[in-house]
Amino acid sequence: MHIRHQFVGLVFLLLLLGSCGNSASGYPYPDPNAFQYIGRNYVLKTLYEDPVLPKNAPHIMFNGSELNGKGYCNLYSGPYTGDGALLKPGSIAVTEMSCNDPNLMILDVRYFAALNEVTSMSIDGTLLTLSNTAGTTVLVYTEK
Repeated sequence: MHIRHQFVGLVFLLLLLGSCGNSASGYPYPDPNAFQYIGRNYVLKTLYEDPVLPKNAPHIMFNGSELNGKGYCNLYSGPYTGDGALLKPGSIAVTEMSCNDPNLMILDVRYFAALNEVTSMSIDGTLLTLSNTAGTTVLVYTEK
């Protein structure tokens, strides 16, 4: 009998959580149509339309309402919000490691500046495109 009450309670909780749904105020992550990229690892292909060398390419992964990854030199993580194609990274925490190669350090700063501009996303097959308010593509990733 005790197990039956736990089961009924669990079903009630799941129904309650399911009724919360998306809202225009910015659900903690994109709508269910965008879940196709959640949990997948994407590696950077272009940064402001410049090709990226695969050896040092940054990557990004979305997990629920968190994103994380590695830039050219530093690891990062933080929240993001969005509804549908809208995407806005929150305060991103970045490690403070320096690269042995000063050029990679410059690219690392450029990568995080681009990530800070992002306001929308689109996915086409294995390509994930992140754009800014003007609609300019700033980051293009391919699934790893």
